Amino acid sequence: MVITGCAHPGIVKIAERARQILPDRDLHLLMGGFHLGSSSEHTLKSIIEQFRYFKVQKVAPSHCSGDRCRYLFKKEYKENYIESGAGRVIELPRTGQTDRHATGDDGDLEKGVAWPTPRFMDNGNGTITDNLTGLMW
Repeated sequence: MVITGCAHPGIVKIAERARQILPDRDLHLLMGGFHLGSSSEHTLKSIIEQFRYFKVQKVAPSHCSGDRCRYLFKKEYKENYIESGAGRVIELPRTGQTDRHATGDDGDLEKGVAWPTPRFMDNGNGTITDNLTGLMW
């Protein structure tokens, strides 16, 4: 998961850097200010393609992203688009981390939405749905 304030260096550069740091992991969620308020539709569609290339599974553009950006990302990501902005609450799944390394860390607090049982569901058509994330493959 990557959370940005206002992505002045470029949201694609930020996603690319996250993939460099964690090359074997998909980007479950990219959220925050994408700094694309004045970007053209062509540019935004190109950025969406790059997000798909970097395997960004869910998006939550807010702040300085712009209305056109939010519209196009919502159209592309559908149920994997998360409405975000000031005052919104987004519940994240528990990490499962239980080892405590410092007061207030994830192992100490164990916050987040409980994992559903069963976690995975065989759809009977050659696909499986992750009941925690809603992703299907």
